[in-house]
Amino acid sequence: METQKVHKIWILNGEGRTLPRACHQLDEYEFLILGGEESYPSDQPAAAIVLVEQAGDLELSEGFSLSPRGWGIPLILVLSAEMESSLEILPSHQGVLSLDSSPLIMRESLKTVLRNGGDEEPPMESPGSDTISEEYDIALENLSTGIVVHGADTAIVFNNPAAENILGLSTQTITGKNIRDPQWKFVDEKRRVLSPQEYPVSLVMSSQKALENRVFGILRPDRNYVTWVMVNALPVLNAAEEIYRVIVNFYDITEYKNKQDESGHSRKMEAIGQLAGGIAHDFNNMLTGIMSSADLIKTRLPRESVDNTYLDIILQSAQRAADLNSKLLSFAGRGKNSSFPVNIHNLLNSLVNEISKDLDKRTHINISRKARHHTISGDETQLRNAAYNLCVNAVQAMAYGGEISITTENVYLDESFCRYIPFKLSPGHYLSIEFKDHGEGIPQENLKKIFEPFFTTRPTGKGAGLGLASVYGTMEQHKGAVTVYSEPGIGSSFHLYLPLNGDQVLLHQDEEAVVKGAGTVLLVDDEEIIRFTAREMLESLEYKVLIAENGKDALDIYKERGDEIDLVILDMAMPVLDGMETFREIKALSPEARILLSSGFARTEDLEKMQEMGLLGYVKKPYRRADISRAVADALNAD
Repeated sequence: METQKVHKIWILNGEGRTLPRACHQLDEYEFLILGGEESYPSDQPAAAIVLVEQAGDLELSEGFSLSPRGWGIPLILVLSAEMESSLEILPSHQGVLSLDSSPLIMRESLKTVLRNGGDEEPPMESPGSDTISEEYDIALENLSTGIVVHGADTAIVFNNPAAENILGLSTQTITGKNIRDPQWKFVDEKRRVLSPQEYPVSLVMSSQKALENRVFGILRPDRNYVTWVMVNALPVLNAAEEIYRVIVNFYDITEYKNKQDESGHSRKMEAIGQLAGGIAHDFNNMLTGIMSSADLIKTRLPRESVDNTYLDIILQSAQRAADLNSKLLSFAGRGKNSSFPVNIHNLLNSLVNEISKDLDKRTHINISRKARHHTISGDETQLRNAAYNLCVNAVQAMAYGGEISITTENVYLDESFCRYIPFKLSPGHYLSIEFKDHGEGIPQENLKKIFEPFFTTRPTGKGAGLGLASVYGTMEQHKGAVTVYSEPGIGSSFHLYLPLNGDQVLLHQDEEAVVKGAGTVLLVDDEEIIRFTAREMLESLEYKVLIAENGKDALDIYKERGDEIDLVILDMAMPVLDGMETFREIKALSPEARILLSSGFARTEDLEKMQEMGLLGYVKKPYRRADISRAVADALNAD
């Protein structure tokens, strides 16, 4: 059924000018369009629409509001982009629209001025004062989808509140910024930094076509993480069929994207963890045997003996092998980190002093200690290794020298940061440690791979590819996180985030100090070499030692001689009965039994359960005489 034309609208657009798209479609509604001649039409119009593309059109329009015939004609001015910024609204103008206004906006504006009957009302400076426009405003303000409108020069002329939330930037900060603004960069799904020509608005302007369902990452260096968005963008054309605006809408898919990435990463980590778990037990036992035997031989040789030199070489080599194995275990999340107060400032000072001795004179490391609270609970050895690996990484990135800056700060990580980062963080106060270099940088295609084990861009023999992998694992075990931001040719910035639990009194121990004692120790281990060397060490520390090669034998001995046993040292992975089962059985026989765990790796959840049931400590294989002496003394002296 054809719409009845009830209103006559006079459209004046000047000789040879193209009518706006919205005017062409008015006759689809209830309006009858009169001719575009500059003289008044014979039929009385209900309203007039005047196309204003230059200053002279404004002067022409002033006489139209009251015609010689006494018609009261409400006017709507339709402005070109050039005239929008220079127009001063005249009292007789009931409406002002942009040249690219939609037919719906044009229709509603006409209905509004007609509803007012041509009487002078407060000037309608924009369609935003119309009821329908107010509804549009409410809708825009409450959308969860971000909307940004770019001008023809790519400068942002409008954004809604959701865009502020997603980008983390205020309207005042966003407005007027173009695609070359340094506050953000776009990356693709491989985290490659895109050139401005590859940004959504640029793709629309170059193709003059809409962009549909494209995934982009918005990289904000101040936050050190990527916000992932699904983007749609639409060009808006003016009367000359040129792009006048680009409307970009986007919604946050970061949580989904991170879960997707984390799922694939977790599967890979699990596979590596299984590989590490398969070799770690035997490898650590062999190293323990080597190190313990060398330690024992040293105790029986005169200090001046030349053989001590060879024993030191054995111990140093075995320790390096143990460190390598520990890195793989840390990465896979299978290693156990002890938890003691660690003063990070002291750790960094000691580390930098050590590293600086071997640095090229052109390379300098500076520490900026901004953190007021810098004591955390953790494993000092693992944390030191993580810091060491990042320092070495920075040094290697600067082949011609330069400055490496290490900065500590206290920061608060909010819920959005914790949700977007692929680590299991809780909102709260953290110690941030930044390692920044001005080296060669890391190509974007490598950024997602650098924490994978055995990934390295170094020449063969220059690195095993486990350094950054162990950093990743160490942060996971300490309930922290590591992030990286890098640009090729500019440099890299790694941030470690470690949870704070308040400053604590730091107890210093001499790691080489040997603590002797007295009492009877039941040593339970399925490896003969461990039983032999550990027994020798414990006896040299003046303990009486009983031996069991599996959990069942240990239970038999404990049932028979439990009254004289002061401490049980228990291996975790054993045949017949494993460490957990043996622990439970011994505790069932004697709830007061003192038990110390010794293993190359142990699952955190198992350790937590055993600690709840009374486990007194943990000594990690491979251990040396001083290590086992302190662990046994601490367990025996525990309240």
